[in-house]
Amino acid sequence: FRDLFFDTATEMGENQFVFIGYYNAGKSTIFNRLINEDLAVTSFYPSTTIDLNKVDINGFTLVDTPGLVYEDNILFNADKADIKRITIKKTIKPKVYQVYSEQSYVIDDLVAVSLLPINSKASIAFYIDRDIDIHRTKKSNLNEFINSHRPKLNDHSNTKSYKIYETKCELVLNGLGVISIKNIKEVEIRTVSDIGIIKRECVF
Repeated sequence: FRDLFFDTATEMGENQFVFIGYYNAGKSTIFNRLINEDLAVTSFYPSTTIDLNKVDINGFTLVDTPGLVYEDNILFNADKADIKRITIKKTIKPKVYQVYSEQSYVIDDLVAVSLLPINSKASIAFYIDRDIDIHRTKKSNLNEFINSHRPKLNDHSNTKSYKIYETKCELVLNGLGVISIKNIKEVEIRTVSDIGIIKRECVF
């Protein structure tokens, strides 16, 4: 990895590289690997890097920067326990469910996703950290389940509804992961904070 980076940098004729991007994206981890020491502090928690880290190595200057902060990221309003629990730590393996009727899926105590299928071939796949709990229930039982087991999700003001016209698409939940749906005509997403949600064509 290091050899490939420095060989490519030499071919490009550039001698200064600044690592800029979203917080918790892995900038400091890559920076540490390139300089071959743990100069930049890394952790599960956003905004761990609070200042510029500048290193001259092999004739190049590398600069690690604090991550860009977006307030609609679920991590922005989460506590430390939530952040550690939902941050992806292992290779993602999708959790796939067939959707035969109007159903809801409660992701930990952070998000509830309700679906109205078109037909018996409807499905949903979650691309999130594999250790996060997903509870499946009938849509008609959702409020009762939340009241009894996930009270953090009781605030209905953070609910977004989507009409789906594509056979397949994905919903990106900023800071949590991706939901891939097939043969679904309506989606309702309730979250603990006002997080960014983007609908896009399928990547997975």
